Amino acid sequence: MKVKPVDYKVDSYTLSKAGGKEFYTIRTDDGVKVIDKNRIEVIHAKVPTEDKKKIGTTEIGYAELKIPDGLPDFQSDVFIKMLKKIKNPSMLMTFKYVKDEPRNQQKNGGR
Repeated sequence: MKVKPVDYKVDSYTLSKAGGKEFYTIRTDDGVKVIDKNRIEVIHAKVPTEDKKKIGTTEIGYAELKIPDGLPDFQSDVFIKMLKKIKNPSMLMTFKYVKDEPRNQQKNGGR
């Protein structure tokens, strides 16, 4: 059995500070998750699209590694220790949709 990423739809997220630590509060379709800023990788990407309805919109996703259900205790303990050592076991992704601009053609008519 392998540890696999689980994806969630995100409604909103905030970066906050408390007790000298920074953390993300993420509202997902599976409830609220509070993640230490140092344990999450944040990715911002612009996605070209020709869909006029999507241009100017943003989609947000969250993924985290989950331990498979039904593992014997010793295997579960190994996976838990492994996840604690991974620098960023989760990702917050924002995708901003922008107009798909044709690439500049070379001078000489694109040759």
